[in-house]
Formats: sequence, C-alpha cells, structure tokens
Amino acid sequence: MNSAVSSYLKKRSIKGPWNLEPVPKCTFKYALVVPVYNELGYIDTLIDSIKRQDEKILRTTAVVFVVNNSLSDNDIIKSNNQRTIELILSLEEDLFFVIDASTSGKEVGEEFAGVGFARKLGADLIINHISIDSILLYTDADVLLDKNYLKYIKKYYLENTNSMAAVVGFRHQESSDSRINLIIEEYERYLYDTANRINQSGSPYGYVSIGSCITCRYKAYLAVGGMNKKKATEDFYFLNELAKFNNVDTIKEILVYPSSRSENRIYLGTGFHISNILSGGKIEDLYFSDIGYSKLESLIQIIFNSFTLPIDDINKNLMNLDQGYEFLIKNNIIHIIEELQRTSKSANQFINQFNRWFDALKTIKFIKLFKV
Repeated sequence: MNSAVSSYLKKRSIKGPWNLEPVPKCTFKYALVVPVYNELGYIDTLIDSIKRQDEKILRTTAVVFVVNNSLSDNDIIKSNNQRTIELILSLEEDLFFVIDASTSGKEVGEEFAGVGFARKLGADLIINHISIDSILLYTDADVLLDKNYLKYIKKYYLENTNSMAAVVGFRHQESSDSRINLIIEEYERYLYDTANRINQSGSPYGYVSIGSCITCRYKAYLAVGGMNKKKATEDFYFLNELAKFNNVDTIKEILVYPSSRSENRIYLGTGFHISNILSGGKIEDLYFSDIGYSKLESLIQIIFNSFTLPIDDINKNLMNLDQGYEFLIKNNIIHIIEELQRTSKSANQFINQFNRWFDALKTIKFIKLFKV
C-alpha cells in the first residue's frame, strides 16, 4: 500500500460499521461518489446517464452511492433510503456499489449527518480499490450527466498532467415552472460571473464551488486530508483546500445538469436561493460590487510586488484599499507579510504562501466589504 494512502487511512479516514456492497473485484481508474438522501424519485435518471457513458471508460469506473440518514430522520426518509439501497443492489453491472449508512445501527450520528460526511465516507471506502493516480469524481443523486462526462474528464487529466483538481461546467435542468427557469438562469449567471471576476483579479479562487461538479486526483484528496464533514458548504471548503494545495482549474464543457427543484434543505445551496427569490428575495443582492473586485485586484498587485519591498512601503500601499485595509490589519497582514518575506526563498513562493493565507473565505469576506 502506498505510504500516503496508509497514513491517510490511519489518521484521517472515517471509521465505523460501513462497507462497500458488493465487494469490488478489481482496481479502478475513476471513482464517482454520490451522496444519496431521500432520492428514490431522482436516482433512476442519474443511473441511466451513467450507463450512457463511454463503455470502455465506464468499465474502469467505480460508482459509489452513499445512502445515508441520521437516527432522528423520519420513517418516510428511512423507507425511501431502504428502497434505494435495494434498487442499487439489483443493478446487474459490477460497477455500482452502495454504502449503507441508513439501516438501523448504521445511521450517521447527528453531529455529522449530512452531505459532507457522505462524500467523505464514499471516497474513504473506495480508496483501497483505486490507485494513487486515480481520479475522484463527485456528483449528486438528482443530477443528469452528459454522455461525454467521463470522456471529457479523462481527456482533460491526460492532457493536463500537472492539474490536481478541476470543476466541470454545469447547467441546471429545465423546470416545468417558467419562473423557476428564469431564476435559475439568473443564478447561474451570478455564479459564473463571480468566479470569472475573481479569476480575472488574479486570485487562484476563481471557480464555481458546486459539489456535483468536483473532480480531483486521489493524491490531491489525500494531500488535503480528504473531504470535510460539514453538513453544508462542504464543497466550498474542500475546493478551498485543493486550491491552496495546487489550484483548482475549470473544465468549461457543460457536463453536469443539476436538478432545478426548489428546496430549502441546505443553506446557501441552489435550492435555497431559488426558494429565497421565490419568496421575494432579489438576485441582484447576491452580486458583489465593481469596486470590490477592483480592490481585490489592487491587493493582489500589491502583494505581487512586495517580496523585497520594505514593510513600511507595503503598509502605505495597503492603506489605499480603504475599508479593506482595516480588514487586513485585523487579520494581522503586516505580521504575515514579514514572516513570508523572511521564510520565502523566491517571489513565487512568497506569492503562493500569501495565497494560502488569503484563501477563498478571506477573499469573499474582503470583496463583501465593498457591497453597496
């Protein structure tokens, strides 16, 4: 066993009564992990779209459904999950696996019950049946995958050997409600616009954080300590760690079609925003201001030229960031820059280490300061 895998399994992986059914009989090049919670009415569509993938690549792909609920979930959800488990186990293909985190005695504890735990559990249990260079894929049970999903991802990682992680393009499925379709189109524009403008500012965090579109090499998964167990925003924080490790790229092809259903189940998720706008919220309120992006770009330029600059000069430059300066001072930026100047061996290392400190969360908080 690879030492990185052995170390991860010992220190970071989830321990408990869960296992893969059936037991995998080979080693896979790709692992597609799907958290499943009360999804019997949607999962057939996903399975059909998986079966339409390039057959040769599909035969090297393990599809891992993590069917989960907590002890306190109601009997309707538990029954739905049990029927979903039966459906998956009835599939004849030897590429579909299920992790039962639903049956009595296998439920997820209240503290961690949620999508982050499910995503982590799936990746952790398939790890012994893949190689260190395999590609980990995440999607959701209510999505539709483009027939070229696996083909494009394989092509991307073969051509970009230094890439450790990438998110794929997405477009939500159409709803029978024309108003919801308009809201979704606006919300997608907001997501793409925000990612593009952060990227254009020079930040490494200019990508869309959406769990159903994540891909990465398993070596990157191990390097960042695996998926976190957050009940929501797990995708944001996982991609944040991947970006700090070695960037998160974007595969521009539209390969994932998430559901357009309006649910308020996950705070800050697509369904949450749809519900909020249907209730009177405005999509315009989500956007950041032009001045925010301009100040972010200015900050990045200041840092880009600060490796050998006296700290007093750097401080004067930072003062031009208005309320952004106060935010940075509260976060001890002067001390951080002094330490990075002392420990960095090159300008590139200095900038990379700064970006690790001024991560996606700090970036969003900084831009928000300038909302009008």
